[in-house]
Amino acid sequence: MRPMEEPLSSDDDPTVEQALGIAESSPRTADLEDAQLCAHIRRGYSQDKFYVGILNKPLEHLRFVIEHKLIYMMSLAGVKVVCVPRDRSLITTILDQAHHIVGHFGYQKTL
Repeated sequence: MRPMEEPLSSDDDPTVEQALGIAESSPRTADLEDAQLCAHIRRGYSQDKFYVGILNKPLEHLRFVIEHKLIYMMSLAGVKVVCVPRDRSLITTILDQAHHIVGHFGYQKTL
């Protein structure tokens, strides 16, 4: 039997590597220089009511920043992350990129 681990507090924002107990290496990022990916994200914003509201009234959404027509938010760790609209094909594309960047840790460790 494994010892009980202390649950994460709401202040914790672990990376996948931290959650899996892997030593941290250099930051791994998706390629936001990919024009097709960025265009897909931008198109997705127009179909997502939440992001339409941010784009229409950015001064009412101070936790978000718009740069090059992409919406970003600061993570709990203080890292600026791109916001991804709810679009199945877009999310699949991003997960595929993440799989190639990070690797696959087995079906039991998919988060």
